[in-house]
Amino acid sequence: MTTPVSAAASTQPKKSHDYRPDIDGLRAIAVLAVLGYHAFPSRVKGGFVGVDVFFVISGFLITGILIKGLDRGSFRFQDFYSRRIRRIFPALFVLLIACYLIGWFILLPIPYMQLGKHIAAGAGFVSNLTLWREAGYFDPAASTKPLLHLWSLGIEEQFYIVWPLLLWAMWKTRFNVIILVGALAIFSFALNVNRVHSDAVAAFYSPFTRWWELMIGSCLARISARPTDASWFPRASYKLRNLQSALGLACICAAILLIKTESLFPGWWALLPTLGTLFVISAGPSAWLNRILLSHPIMVGVGLISYPLYLWHWPLFFFARQIGPASSSLATRVIVLSLSFVLAWLTYLLVERRFRFGRPGRKVLVACAGMAVIGAAGWITYSQAGLAFRYPAVLRGLLTYSYDRSAGARVHECWVTEEAFASSCVDRSDKANTVVLWGDSHAGGLYPGLKNVAQNQMAISEFARDACPPIVAVGTSICVRSNAYVLERIQELHPKIVIMFAYWVNYRTGLDLNADTSKNLGPTLDELRKRGVQNIVIIGPAPNWNEPLPILLSKRTMEDAPLYRVPDRMSFGLDPTTMKVDESLRAMLNNQPSVHYVSLVERLCDANGCLTRVPNSSGAQLMAWDESHLTKLGAELVARYLFEQGIF
Repeated sequence: MTTPVSAAASTQPKKSHDYRPDIDGLRAIAVLAVLGYHAFPSRVKGGFVGVDVFFVISGFLITGILIKGLDRGSFRFQDFYSRRIRRIFPALFVLLIACYLIGWFILLPIPYMQLGKHIAAGAGFVSNLTLWREAGYFDPAASTKPLLHLWSLGIEEQFYIVWPLLLWAMWKTRFNVIILVGALAIFSFALNVNRVHSDAVAAFYSPFTRWWELMIGSCLARISARPTDASWFPRASYKLRNLQSALGLACICAAILLIKTESLFPGWWALLPTLGTLFVISAGPSAWLNRILLSHPIMVGVGLISYPLYLWHWPLFFFARQIGPASSSLATRVIVLSLSFVLAWLTYLLVERRFRFGRPGRKVLVACAGMAVIGAAGWITYSQAGLAFRYPAVLRGLLTYSYDRSAGARVHECWVTEEAFASSCVDRSDKANTVVLWGDSHAGGLYPGLKNVAQNQMAISEFARDACPPIVAVGTSICVRSNAYVLERIQELHPKIVIMFAYWVNYRTGLDLNADTSKNLGPTLDELRKRGVQNIVIIGPAPNWNEPLPILLSKRTMEDAPLYRVPDRMSFGLDPTTMKVDESLRAMLNNQPSVHYVSLVERLCDANGCLTRVPNSSGAQLMAWDESHLTKLGAELVARYLFEQGIF
């Protein structure tokens, strides 16, 4: 999401004749949409488009300020960036230092290390670039990132660095601003539409695919005769302005109601909230809805605190989740929202106004120094593995546990996301047993263990693709094409055994396998038998934990103070759907010919829980490195179990 109050000027204690209260009211709608999305995501499904509303507002107000200064000949870069620093830095510093201090007391080293990284990125206004680099199949869930929302602040600040320089250059050379801004906006929008299909993450976080939204506002600022009375048609009738404003608000509301997280966004969908914002602003402050609804004192008041309100709300939701399971209750969400408003109002009164208004003096230096200090503290925390010295020495190995999933796993070769499988994925060595390992990332994690245990006895061909179950006609178009390719290789190789292993818990609805899996698993087995495969091994779900196993083990072990014994088995944090899905698969495959079902639940779990560490090991020799993916040692244990079952 974005900074609800952009770096653009908002209401000042002494309002100038340029001030438009309706724009503060528009900010209120946008920030309330974002808060509604985070507090009630199932109801306010498209609330995240409030970010796009703020982008347009930012472009309009900032460009209006720049053009006014350039017209008057009073523009100075020093003054512009001084105002931006005093506007943005103080409230952000308060938030970052608060997150750092709270994290010190309640976060384990690994999440604290991540927090440190994101604090440094937030202080440097590159959160969007950092999150872009992190994004991927194994990227921690958004709910584990307390500063996720600062990505939009990065987009805006990067725009503020580039845009004044470009606009000043155009002004000095008397280049037509509208032509260049329009061309850049069209190029950015086209890039966004193109990338949202090929790389949705890049389209979301890249400044080049987002700046068109700010430039829509910039175009309006340049077209408008005066920012105080912005309208597409300065002489437009009152009725036309009213219609324009109503249409704009309808577009914004439609975006909030119609757009969902699974929509291709931003893409074409982003036109709905951005053009809606354009219509509302261009209608001018005299339009009925702008004057009566958006300029209402309550709306203006929320708009005034929208920047700190946006800053506070998401970290508060994050830390509430760290405290306990009750964080998802309605009462907790209401408390978090209420606290967000209180902290936002206090931040506005005690921090923003003190730094923002009056003579700059040393305020800029203090703000910059504070941001540099908290940024450095965040980077040190990240580079020092989350400051594990905060915990007893006996726990540090577990608390700082890290695992290289690529070790021996042929990542980007035979364990892929979007890439094609390499030719080396087919093992054509002359061995008695020929095996094809087929599945998603869980199969990719099993390969190193299987190879280490059986490399002298079997020729193992591997085909693993992230988030693609080994089932025909299921999943994305990439999955469908990939699985068709695997079936062709199987027909070519005539393997003695095909092993199918996947994150089965993910491919179900409720406690049962989903309809696609249930409907297509049988036909997949038929396809294998048609290709001459007489020995099909399906490995059931590995134990699935609610959080990464190292974190759960750390929490459980700390409860055992002062002995700090690491449990070999544990039911704490174990997802019970693992057992349900195991039962569903077992029942589904019970009468399938040529199929051998291997239950990992049966092997790895008992009445005392599921294995957390490889038996007869010491230290942090864990079975899984995240919620369910096997480590190399865990994969070797499973491979030995397959041999014990007489499968090979």
